[in-house]
Amino acid sequence: MHMKLKFLHLALLAASLPFVAPSAHAQLGVYGTINAERLSGVACKDAPLACSYNDGVDRAIGGGGGIYYQWRQMGPALLGVDVRGDIYKSNKSASFGFSGNNAFRMDSALGGIRASFSAEKGFLTPYGELLFGWNRRDRTDNFFAYRVVGGLDVNLTPIMAVRIPEVGVGQNIGMSGVKTNTVESVSVGVVFHTRRDR
Repeated sequence: MHMKLKFLHLALLAASLPFVAPSAHAQLGVYGTINAERLSGVACKDAPLACSYNDGVDRAIGGGGGIYYQWRQMGPALLGVDVRGDIYKSNKSASFGFSGNNAFRMDSALGGIRASFSAEKGFLTPYGELLFGWNRRDRTDNFFAYRVVGGLDVNLTPIMAVRIPEVGVGQNIGMSGVKTNTVESVSVGVVFHTRRDR
């Protein structure tokens, strides 16, 4: 009985978000993405043997998701925070000579500040973010990571948008002697959000 009541409370809270957020000039959103990333400056650990990507560049496809909350209006911008996670995989690696199914994997967890801009009754919402966090490559190498990203959400309904696209640039800063990499990314996705008082 207690669990049923708890679930009912959570369901009522979720259902009330579209009505609560506009009165508070705030917006809550969740999103899922498909991503492509390029990492340059990767050291080949199997040298002098050739790695499966022999140009020092990893190229990977992945997916991810995140959640953002914006509540502070400053001029035309609505400010808030974003937290996200991504997983990338590839059948080749710039670090090792072997290739095959999921020979390369990279995981990341990032968070930071977000600003979005949306005109009165507009259906386009451009945004920018500055993110910091953790990145792991090849299941062994850990990095301090930062990204500068920007994108465009096209609002299809008052609570749903498509992201076409988001682009990002940054670095994975190596720890314990691991070489630092430059990172470039592009992603597309779907966003579900509460209504926003424009």
